[in-house]
Amino acid sequence: SRDNSQWSPRRADPGAWLLRGLVRCGACGVGVVCHKMRGRDGTFHRYYYCRNHDPLRAGGEDKRCNERNIRSDDLDAFVFEQVRDALLQPEVLLAGEQAIAKRAPAPDDELLDAQLARFERKIEATDGERRRLADLYQAGLIELVELQRRAKEIDARRANI
Repeated sequence: SRDNSQWSPRRADPGAWLLRGLVRCGACGVGVVCHKMRGRDGTFHRYYYCRNHDPLRAGGEDKRCNERNIRSDDLDAFVFEQVRDALLQPEVLLAGEQAIAKRAPAPDDELLDAQLARFERKIEATDGERRRLADLYQAGLIELVELQRRAKEIDARRANI
């Protein structure tokens, strides 16, 4: 599941960009970044701008995106209006709910089976390490002290699985 804590109201400073991390450039599809610019009258304006607008980031002048900066106030207001309008139409909400229901996530038992298989592979890997360690000791390639030190490391890793 995604970490949505970045959009928590506790982390939003006053005047923060509402759509930060969500907007992509309409021309080239690259994520946009946010920045403030001082206007001629000394006031600050917030903008979303394409990362590929900078020729260095884009990989050359020929790959540079020509999309203009977008005032965050304007885009935030537009998106808010679109969301508000959608929420006021029950048929749109119902269609959205049905679309989400069609994309049903994998049942919990499938997720648990996959997680269990991953843990079993990790345990088998530590068992293999221990066998190889014993082989090294039996072949006289490492001393008992080294065997004990490495075995303790393997056991600690296994305990954390």
